[in-house]
Amino acid sequence: MAHACFDCRKGWKLAEEAAGKCPQCAGPLRWMGRAFKAPKKIDLEQWKKVEALWRAGFRFLSHTGRQKVQPYPEQFRDVDAFIRENSDHPFRVTDKPSAV
Repeated sequence: MAHACFDCRKGWKLAEEAAGKCPQCAGPLRWMGRAFKAPKKIDLEQWKKVEALWRAGFRFLSHTGRQKVQPYPEQFRDVDAFIRENSDHPFRVTDKPSAV
């Protein structure tokens, strides 16, 4: 499963139960979903977008078997509107924003 560290701006494929601490900084490691592909480390805007979506409860899941799923926004500036308009999105696993 794909995991990410927002502090290091890196992603890893790990067993789901192996998540917890980042292998590099020992900070929290986030479960992102099987379809997550980490942005380049230097792409700060994309990392901000990914983190904002994650904190709003969205995960990067496979589209297999899903009909017409609203794609995630391409740019960070569109994230707030996307979150407001997609409260029942099938890839939103929680309605509660995460502060962690």
